[in-house]
Amino acid sequence: MADIEMKNVSVINGVMIDGKLSDFSSPNGLYRDNKGLLYVADTGNKRVIRMTVDGELDDIFTVPKIKQFEELEYKPKKVAVSKQGDIYITCEGVYEGIISLDYNGEFEGFSGTNTVIPSAWDLFWYKFSTKEQKDSMASFLPVTFLNMDMDGGEFVYAVSQYENGTT
Repeated sequence: MADIEMKNVSVINGVMIDGKLSDFSSPNGLYRDNKGLLYVADTGNKRVIRMTVDGELDDIFTVPKIKQFEELEYKPKKVAVSKQGDIYITCEGVYEGIISLDYNGEFEGFSGTNTVIPSAWDLFWYKFSTKEQKDSMASFLPVTFLNMDMDGGEFVYAVSQYENGTT
């Protein structure tokens, strides 16, 4: 944690779970909600941790019980929280949009799905391809989100990267 002059005053490397220190593994996202709770997207441990600023565990959000994670490894990357306590998570490899959970971690749905607009060239080739060629082509999938944040007015800002590297 940093003070108002951005000087480091404390470091939180993990959280106590059932009396044992559980270190963070490749944490990628951190968010402080309006109640002062911290949310950590603990990517390597496949979870989001909610804790106090003193490092005390409040809750753990593991993989949502949804179809997408039957075959996909759950890797939360960024987290943001609304004033009402709704939790928004960007996750590696999730094309359906930003994962939305209620305060208790129950899956509510996806939001902000990017629209896929194939080029005329892609559509031309797809139309004249054989079934075998179509099966081997890359799917027209939306891009995943790279980052997000939430303003005080409850609006989520998200960034994604397109094929050519632009955001």
